[in-house]
Amino acid sequence: MKNNASGYSEMRNSMKKTGIVAIVVALLLTGCAQPDAASFHDNNVKPQEEDITATPENPQDGDITPALVDDSNELIELSYYGADEVLILDKDSGDYTSVKLEDLTGYPWGYESVLYFLDGDNLIASFYEQTDDGHPDGYGIAAINYKTREKSTIYHTDGYLVSVDYYNGAVYVVSGLHADGVTTYTETCLKKLSDMDYESSVTWEKTIASGYIKLNELMGNGYEHHTGCVTRSFDDLGFVVVQNDKELYAVGRDGNMSVLVSDIETGMVKGYSKDIVFLQKFGDSYELGIPYSLAIGNGEIVQAQVSGGDPESLFVQGDVMYFGVENPLNEDEKIVYSFDGKSGEVNEILTTRNGVGFKDVVLLSSVSECDGIYYYISVVDDRLCWCKSRGHGASDERVVSVIKDAPFREFGVVSSSRYVGRCPYCDNVIAKYYCETISLEMGCVGLPGVDIDVENKINDQIQKSYAEISQEFYDSCTAIDDSSCSYHDESVMNIQTEDWTLGSLGVIRGKYFQVIEDGYWYGGGAHGYPYMAIMIFDLATGEKISLKDLYHGSEEDFKTIVATATAEDMESGNYNPYFTETYDDTYAAAYEVVTLDTTHFTMDEDSLNIWYSPYEMGPYASGYITVEIPYEDLGISL
Repeated sequence: MKNNASGYSEMRNSMKKTGIVAIVVALLLTGCAQPDAASFHDNNVKPQEEDITATPENPQDGDITPALVDDSNELIELSYYGADEVLILDKDSGDYTSVKLEDLTGYPWGYESVLYFLDGDNLIASFYEQTDDGHPDGYGIAAINYKTREKSTIYHTDGYLVSVDYYNGAVYVVSGLHADGVTTYTETCLKKLSDMDYESSVTWEKTIASGYIKLNELMGNGYEHHTGCVTRSFDDLGFVVVQNDKELYAVGRDGNMSVLVSDIETGMVKGYSKDIVFLQKFGDSYELGIPYSLAIGNGEIVQAQVSGGDPESLFVQGDVMYFGVENPLNEDEKIVYSFDGKSGEVNEILTTRNGVGFKDVVLLSSVSECDGIYYYISVVDDRLCWCKSRGHGASDERVVSVIKDAPFREFGVVSSSRYVGRCPYCDNVIAKYYCETISLEMGCVGLPGVDIDVENKINDQIQKSYAEISQEFYDSCTAIDDSSCSYHDESVMNIQTEDWTLGSLGVIRGKYFQVIEDGYWYGGGAHGYPYMAIMIFDLATGEKISLKDLYHGSEEDFKTIVATATAEDMESGNYNPYFTETYDDTYAAAYEVVTLDTTHFTMDEDSLNIWYSPYEMGPYASGYITVEIPYEDLGISL
């Protein structure tokens, strides 16, 4: 059983949402062209003429998510949720070790968790725990030795995790358990006795009837995960903060609570020192807005003055808060600022850059500071790199190591196009479109011996599909009237976005070229909709391949084979991603869904993969459900 967070579809529906045209896009091929060439910004990646061999110094697969540690293991770096790979970097020597989490855990997404730091040779990670039948069962903390691959669960809570910290040579975990209208917060210290043996002791406990504990976000992207512990806060400041609506309380080591600040503006506490508290206001659409500081005592407010998109809080150190903002002049760049909460001074520290092939890499979550040096990942010269800087601008940037080259260059030229749509009446931004494309090029190592006429034929079909989809998106954005302007405030919730990124390119058995592009559409609401667009070509003729070109049996036999495989897949694992819970119900549902004309599929070397989109066979939370069926079971001969 495989679940894929990216998606596909074969529908394209137009709908009105809060007065804005909202479009769901998907075809068997996704694409991007230039409905208005002047509106697009193109970036080309030149083809690579030689093979790249994956080595520990040049990893080629998986998402790169670094965990940065110093010699004393006091520096904490958070990695991104769902990471596939972690990079351990020695800040002094520049040496690093790349570790693939699936190799450590046996699961495709590691522990489907948050990595926090390194304790000796042990990666410390939090993860969701489940019962044997797939139901939630609290949270756990795991120690994973990245050298020996040994792993052990060292902590469990039936409640939820507030934060995880590494302090004074021990792991500290703060958890909360809500029951009977109150929340009990507990801090547990996990002290390593030997390689995988940890001693556990409760260091603090407090029951709070209203409000919630807030701890300093010390490193990384605080929106996704939190660091800090009560003991560290008591030692450094003498108190921890409890936020209760518009009141902030200080809780001392003895458990007594006192009012710290009253009648605050709406916002979320991000960190604090002895003198000030950092918060972010909530915007009209619930996105976090401009950071500000609040003086403890007189309540004086100092607001960070910055332009750009929605600020993303990174971490707090003393009286300084760090946050990142999208560059208003270049959406591929994120600018990191420091904000002095006392003086209000805002300084630009560094810029991280995305690039073609790295659109989905979360750059800001990699930013860390240690001994006056900032470490972060960024795209430099079409390569994803570990960089360091003392925060004095681009001239100060130094590449520590190359993580990986831009993908897919072995097949040709990879380019990107972008469109920003504005309302013709109020001139506010109402839509954003991004797409990565591939143009095959002879001589590249991924396509040896392909005829030039075949190459041109494939390229023409790909570009035609790109043009059709992007033109439809462009037309939909302009099909509005002035009655929609009241919703065009350029907030995140009111901008329709559509992103297409190259997910996978490959040659199957030397005969077929497969293009898979991941798409994500958002038009307001709790979440958007993911897609996977697929096109497969015969490398001998350049023709696009359909399911009927591969499978020559009857419709009835096809439905029976796929429904049987789907029902068996439902029964094969502990976690059930399907709506149905029995073999017979799953078989019946799949039998109704699949057809030779509409079923989405991809090819592997030995199997055909059947794809079910969200809501088709399972809930949105299950992502895309893939069922592998060996070619021989379908009577397919390649």
